Amino acid sequence: MIYTFGLSKNKGNNYMDMLTMKVNGSSVEANIIRHEPNQEWLEKGNSGKFKNFSGTVNFYDDQGNFYLSTELRDGEIEEKKTASKAGKTCTITNVQYFGLEQDGVFYVKSIRYTLSCREQSTGVSSQDLNNGQQETIDWLPAGEGGAGASEMVVSETITCSEGYTLDEETLTCVRDDQIINNLTGKAECLNDGLVKKGNDFIENILNKFEGERSEFNIEIQSKNNVYYKGNEVNGLTRFTPGSKTINIDISTNKLSNAPALSAVRTLIHEYIHADMFRKLNTQNQQNDLDFKATYEKYETENQHNTMAELYVNSIRDALKGFHENVLVGDYNYLTNNGANPLPDNFYEALAWQGLKEHNVKAYTDLSNSKKTELTNSLNEYYHSTTKNCPQ
Repeated sequence: MIYTFGLSKNKGNNYMDMLTMKVNGSSVEANIIRHEPNQEWLEKGNSGKFKNFSGTVNFYDDQGNFYLSTELRDGEIEEKKTASKAGKTCTITNVQYFGLEQDGVFYVKSIRYTLSCREQSTGVSSQDLNNGQQETIDWLPAGEGGAGASEMVVSETITCSEGYTLDEETLTCVRDDQIINNLTGKAECLNDGLVKKGNDFIENILNKFEGERSEFNIEIQSKNNVYYKGNEVNGLTRFTPGSKTINIDISTNKLSNAPALSAVRTLIHEYIHADMFRKLNTQNQQNDLDFKATYEKYETENQHNTMAELYVNSIRDALKGFHENVLVGDYNYLTNNGANPLPDNFYEALAWQGLKEHNVKAYTDLSNSKKTELTNSLNEYYHSTTKNCPQ
């Protein structure tokens, strides 16, 4: 039986480690597998699509001692390398991917690396190192590469514990995702960047809806048009008391021609609305007392007034981080590779969109000079930013 655990996923150095343990009675054999993607694979936005993995795969023993590596391009072995391990000479001879294909995308459930190891008296053996969801051990008797030999396959399915699911990117069991994503096109692409590379403020909001201890789910979807009180809007968050699902509708029509940063602001704005519904309806009323005190002091536009008072700076910083880390090409073009960064007033002016139109108190209380600065920054840069989501 083989188990796999995620050890680390280092975004800065772009590698992912997995600990694979083969358990046979009282005997345990461990390997550490490190995937190091090449720059081309990263630039294509292939994070998680391991069927097309390009880069280096390194194998280490349980003490962290390197013993074997292989180079992959688009999921195929590009360069076979041979090395010694425990008196054996080993080569990775094959890589196989198991999973399912949906809407033209192949979701990897298991990766099988076949290692051919030779020692003087025992011939060839092959061992599968996979992700813990499905464990398969191939044992090939002596013979050149096992050619002409019979094959015995021992299989055992290992499912993730309750409240956990298989993460397609790290290939490990993680907390069950309770954010149901039915976005399409541009909104889906931008939301994916927000989820994967959003700052701590965004991560903290989304974490409230993930895992078996979460009280509420989010279902976010694209719709051709979204209306509120007869007016077409960018997005709308809906909640029915007694329900466990908070619904977010995102307008495809509105977002299609909007700058990408404006579309991301809509996503953040609606996620905050969802978090407010969670805070107002949670069974644990002792949490978020500052939020509730702020919310209850307003007689009208409670959510928008509260968002304006508590979260505008956080929205500003989230938009700035998204511009730098996701819309990289656009950011570098507009800032001369960061040498002349855009003013914070621009991102803050974006954050006020969807709030100031409701005459929220925090905005009306701003000085006229501050409002002028925000308006001028928005007018100067808004239409210069890209409308596209990087693929």
